[in-house]
Amino acid sequence: IPVGNNPNGICVSPDGSKVYAVDGYDSVSVINTATNTVSAAIPVGISPYGLSVSPDGTNVYVTNRDDSTVSVINTITNTVSATIKVGHSPFGVSVSPDGSKIYVTSFNANIVIVINTSTKSVTYTIAVGNSPIGICVSPDGSKVYVANSSGTTVSQVAGIATYSIAASSISIYPQ
Repeated sequence: IPVGNNPNGICVSPDGSKVYAVDGYDSVSVINTATNTVSAAIPVGISPYGLSVSPDGTNVYVTNRDDSTVSVINTITNTVSATIKVGHSPFGVSVSPDGSKIYVTSFNANIVIVINTSTKSVTYTIAVGNSPIGICVSPDGSKVYVANSSGTTVSQVAGIATYSIAASSISIYPQ
């Protein structure tokens, strides 16, 4: 399925009807899974990298590495409904199971940025290992795992109120 240049991130809507693919320069392609065709190309920020869809499928969150933002795509209108300013070089993004929070890795700042989806504002930052890139939230929302690409660790952020950190040693360059 032809999409834009340099595709590097992908996610599937909860109902499986759409696939969202980051076009590495400035857009997200929407693929209709019934026809395997691109139904839209949505302009976002500069150098989009990571994306994650909300549990209810109404929003897709896209990190824009070179303008330090997260674009919020409304999946009904296929338009950007909000742009959230975050720390330098956002890469990975993951949505909490209840859809209330977005977790974003900031590669150069060695932090995870926590965004409230209702207010579309940054509520916390959490220190993690060096050059965090990949991120995911456990199915129950109690833990967030972060791949620190400059080294051999994965940070575990546990306890939504306390944000305690634990690092585990793994192979070189986790992503």
